[in-house]
Formats: sequence, C-alpha cells, structure tokens
Amino acid sequence: MAKLKLPERACLVCSRLFQPTRAWHKFCSHACREDATRNERLADYVCVYCGLLGDSIDHVPPLSVRRRLVELGLGPRYPCVEVRACRECNSALRSRPYWTVALRTQFIKRWLKRRYAKYLKIPNWSDRDLAQMAPHMQDYVLNGLAVKALTERRLQ
Repeated sequence: MAKLKLPERACLVCSRLFQPTRAWHKFCSHACREDATRNERLADYVCVYCGLLGDSIDHVPPLSVRRRLVELGLGPRYPCVEVRACRECNSALRSRPYWTVALRTQFIKRWLKRRYAKYLKIPNWSDRDLAQMAPHMQDYVLNGLAVKALTERRLQ
C-alpha cells in the first residue's frame, strides 16, 4: 500500500517550504522548532501546562465527560475550552477527571516530577570533574544534565 504524501507547507518561523512527514509538523527543522519556543509571535503555540511547543489541542474538560457534565447541569461550572498542549502533557492527561486548566496544570507538575525524578536528582558536575571522565560517560552525564535543565524549566 502506497503511503499518502502530505502537501508542502510553509515553516511557521522561517516561511521556507518543506515536506512534512507527519500531519502535525509545523516547522522545517529542529532549529526552527527551538526558535519558536522563544518567539513571541508564536506564543499561540506554547503548551499552557509546561511551556514547550504546543503541537496538539487539549480539551478541558475532556470530550469523554462533557456530555455527562451538561446532563448533570454542571456545564456552567466547568466551561468547555480548548488549549494548546505539547504531546507529552496531552498524553499524560488523557481523560483524567481534572476539569479545569488549573487542576490539569497541577497534575502535570506532579507528573513531571515523578516521571523525571531520576534526572532531577543528578548533581551538578564541575568542568574539572567532567574532564576526568571517559568520553562516553561525559556524554551520558551531559545528556542527563540537559534533560534536568529542560525539566526544571518546564516545572517553572
């Protein structure tokens, strides 16, 4: 079976045409994706829960419970909104019974701390200590420190 080819689209940062490999791709390269998180013009694409690039939509409250909330007369108490979320946060939330953005944000902060607890415990290494390590160990430690820094940024 032949794979469906997606039409070309313009990168949201540099406006260069590119061939997306997935329907949700909005940037031509990793550099443009990183630039988008720092670009105020693309603030609409930031995950409301962690601050990374929000490439999906989260429904608050989840679609699976909206009809039941309306039937119970709780519709005005829990207004239906759609917010930007990164795929990791959106997947973690699924249809959990957190029916406001504030409750969902609190859950994500706790979830990120548990998920990345191993990385958050990594001590900060001095350049002198890193220089004494074998190259593969340096890579391992530096990758762990990068994940730690990103996770700390997401938790702020």
